[in-house]
Amino acid sequence: MNYQQAVKKITQRRIIGFVVTMVGVVLFLVTLLKFIAIQSKMMTQYQATYRLGNAILGMLRDLDSLSFSPFLLWDYVPEVDPENLLSLNGAWFLCIYLAMFIGISFWSSARKLSLRVKSIEQKIEDENIARSLRGEKPIVPGKNGGDVPVTPVSIFSQIHQLYIAPFIGGLLLAIVVCVLKLN
Repeated sequence: MNYQQAVKKITQRRIIGFVVTMVGVVLFLVTLLKFIAIQSKMMTQYQATYRLGNAILGMLRDLDSLSFSPFLLWDYVPEVDPENLLSLNGAWFLCIYLAMFIGISFWSSARKLSLRVKSIEQKIEDENIARSLRGEKPIVPGKNGGDVPVTPVSIFSQIHQLYIAPFIGGLLLAIVVCVLKLN
């Protein structure tokens, strides 16, 4: 990949990463609010979840009276049951949760590629200073033979950091909870 392609790929990955992450975060938050509201119906009035869930439901009733309700997603996000995560709703919730990490991996890939491009730009600037001292023409990336190769960065280069490490951490935490019988 050359300099021009790298700059274009950085922009694309940043846009994709931002959109996917924001969609995942919004859907995750609405799902979380829906979960708290549903759980509050099963609680007694003295538990904190009951009061928080009723506050959420009251807010939604007030917003529902508006001509345009910003909580249109409420009807479409899954109802998560922690006891049955392998159900269809649990699978949709896991997809929403993974969307956030996939968006973050796109964003991180763009950041790493951007750092490489900035490093190349700095080297080109240093070379142009040396060329100007020698009286030669400056290098312009992507023009007049100044095509600078850039090594690509895959979105999967952070697979350990974003996918495997949290899984192992969660597994270790689950083992500690079971050993200490905290649940």
